[in-house]
Amino acid sequence: MKLRWARLDDFDAVNQWIGSKEELEQWSGSGFKYPLSIKQWEDYLNEKDRHSFTAVWKDSPAGHISIGRIERCTTGRIGRVITSPEHRGKKIAGQMLREIITYAFDELELKTVTLGVFPFNTPAIQVYEKAGFSLKEPGRTKEITGGDRWNTLEMILHKSEWKN
Repeated sequence: MKLRWARLDDFDAVNQWIGSKEELEQWSGSGFKYPLSIKQWEDYLNEKDRHSFTAVWKDSPAGHISIGRIERCTTGRIGRVITSPEHRGKKIAGQMLREIITYAFDELELKTVTLGVFPFNTPAIQVYEKAGFSLKEPGRTKEITGGDRWNTLEMILHKSEWKN
């Protein structure tokens, strides 16, 4: 698996991995509106403070991850972590995470990386903890699907605590 810059032509693959409004909201919070459109994808890829990557396995997209809210030499926020259904449970997410953390600390020279995760997403939490993230705070409550409210967990990783 290797990461490369995400492209407009990755849209079809990523869009196929999201089967419902709930899955889109779990992946992106309120960042996108269902159904995901090519215009939303293009706007997302052109965000100035976000670096978006596609994980490639055997010449095919296998996952997506980004880092945004980048403040030079201070912090960044990992988000939009998703793997294709056929690659789930095969450690692609952990590999993507290690690659983007390396990029954040070595290339962007950040000191801290954060992320938010829904508490019911235990597979993701396990991947984040294995990469070195720890619980920062309970997070905030977001209104998601049909007025439901989902809490988030805020996680943090300091460069000084990271073991590459």
